[in-house]
Amino acid sequence: MKSLLIIFLALGCLVSNTLGQAPSPSGHPGILLFQQGKFAEAARLFEIASKSTQYKNDAEIWSYMGLAYLSLGDTKKSVKTLEKSVALNGSDADFRANLAYAHLMNGDAKKAREQANKALDIDGKNATAFQVRATVNLWERKLEEAGRDADAFISLDPKNARGYILKSNVLMAHPTSNSVPGKQPPHEASLLKDAVDVLESGRLKAVESPALKELERELENLTAFSIPSPRIASRSTDTTAVGPGPTITPFRILNKPAAQYSTAARNAGVEGSISVKLILASDGTVSRVLFLSRLGYGLEENVLDAARRIKFEPKRIDGKPVSAVVRLEYKFSIY
Repeated sequence: MKSLLIIFLALGCLVSNTLGQAPSPSGHPGILLFQQGKFAEAARLFEIASKSTQYKNDAEIWSYMGLAYLSLGDTKKSVKTLEKSVALNGSDADFRANLAYAHLMNGDAKKAREQANKALDIDGKNATAFQVRATVNLWERKLEEAGRDADAFISLDPKNARGYILKSNVLMAHPTSNSVPGKQPPHEASLLKDAVDVLESGRLKAVESPALKELERELENLTAFSIPSPRIASRSTDTTAVGPGPTITPFRILNKPAAQYSTAARNAGVEGSISVKLILASDGTVSRVLFLSRLGYGLEENVLDAARRIKFEPKRIDGKPVSAVVRLEYKFSIY
C-alpha cells in the first residue's frame, strides 16, 4: 500500500487543505481527479465506489474519500470516513495518521494525539504522525516534546516546508511562561534568530514543496522583527553640541478589537492567552504580526484578524510618522 501523506497547511488553524499522496495501485478514476485537485468530483466518485461490491470494503478508497472531504473543508465528514478506513484496516499507519490529522483539523486534540501515537506504534517513521503530535504538543504548550516531534518530522520529510514552519512556530512559542523550573528561559532575540535559521534551511531544502511560498512569507515576517529598529540618536555627550533632541510622540492605540473565541476552542474548554508582537507601520496599518505563544483550535487566525483591525495613531519623530513595535496579549476565557 503506497502512502497517503497529508501536506499540513496550517498550525492550529482551520484553513483550506491541499493533500498529496503517492499513486495508488487500485487505479480508481477518483484518485486521478484527487491528484489533480478536483476534490469535489473525486469525492462523488468515491461515494459511488464505497457503495459498490468492488470497493465497499476497500480501506484505501475510504481513506481517499476522507482526504477529499478534508480538502473541501468538511472535517466532520472527513473524520467519519477516515474512521471507516481505519476500521477496515487498522494496521496501516498512514490511514491512522490521516485520521489523526482530520481529528486535529476538527479541533479534537485528544483523539488526534491518540491516533498519531497508534500510527507511530505501527510505523515509528511516519512523518505525518510526528507532524500531528508536534502540533498537539505546541497547542498544549509542551514545547520540548513539540520540538522533538518537529525535528523528527523534518528528518523524515526534509523536502516538506511544513516541518520547518512548524519548528519555527515551536521556537517562537512564549519563552517565559513555558520555561522549565530551574532553567533560564532563552532570550527572545536568540529564539528569533534560531527560528529564522530554521526557515532559511527550509528554503534551501524544500524548494519543490507546495508550502514553499508560505515558508518564505513566514521567513519575511520573522526577518522584519529580527532587524533592529533604527535607534533614535540620543543627545550628544559632546559639550559643543547645541540644540534640542528630536521631538518624539508615542503611538496611540485608538481601538483594539477583541479576538473571537473559536467554536473548536470553546468545545475543547481551552483557556489561556496568546502573546503577539506587532509592527505598527507609519501608514497607520498593522504590517506584521509575530506570535510569541499559541493555543491552537483556530484561535491564532482570530487573533490575526483582530490584530489587523487595530486602529492607531503612528509614532512620530519631529512630526514625521514612523513605525513602532508593540507587544499585546489576547486572553481567552470560557466564563
